[in-house]
Amino acid sequence: MRPTPPDAERRIGRYLLVRTLGRGGAGEVWEAVLQGPHGFRKDVAVKVLHAGPADADGRAGLVREARLGGLLSHPNVVATLELGEDGGVWFVAMELVHGASVLELARRGPLSAPALVDLGLQACAALSHVHALRADGAGAGLIHRDVKPQNLLVDRNGLVKLADLGIARFAGASGGTSGTPGYMAPEQAAGREDTRADLVALGATLFVAATGLRPFGTGVQAVHRVAHVEDLLVDPAFLAPADRR
Repeated sequence: MRPTPPDAERRIGRYLLVRTLGRGGAGEVWEAVLQGPHGFRKDVAVKVLHAGPADADGRAGLVREARLGGLLSHPNVVATLELGEDGGVWFVAMELVHGASVLELARRGPLSAPALVDLGLQACAALSHVHALRADGAGAGLIHRDVKPQNLLVDRNGLVKLADLGIARFAGASGGTSGTPGYMAPEQAAGREDTRADLVALGATLFVAATGLRPFGTGVQAVHRVAHVEDLLVDPAFLAPADRR
């Protein structure tokens, strides 16, 4: 992003950037305000890529994420509003969800049984919409590929929103293996997943919401454990809370 004086307003395109919501290797997500004529204002979230000569891959990923998001329209999916560029800096504007992620909620304590059921039903509705997407009238269903507690947001009215299409792709599409260890199905870790992989990830997410523990752990350990998930689920020791936070 272009440098600005410390006290100057920070803007990109039509958006006044208010505060940082998160940072990653490729860029930042901001709470922002869309400003228009006659005092029009709308709160949004804006993902801004870091500017630099090595950002071609990041830019291509952002464009792809925005194009896929623009094809989706569902109450349980974070809406994509605009893909734009300002002075060489690329950004995508999205619906701002006022609330907390499932990860944040789980850290406060296990969710109640009714809350878990409601969370699961709303998340399934979101995934059903994502999986039904077709491109150019053909092709296989879209796979989110990164369902996890951080990417399920719950607003102040209890509405669940699925976020982050950064690594989504259509079933059967070629490409490398991507995902979050501990939530990836064995097939996804092998790069041959279909839409059912998102259901495995949702099950792991609901486990976290119910217990505060990751069912398969993290990192390399998680990849190994999930590869033997069928044996693991019948092992009485599976529910022992060991190294799975």
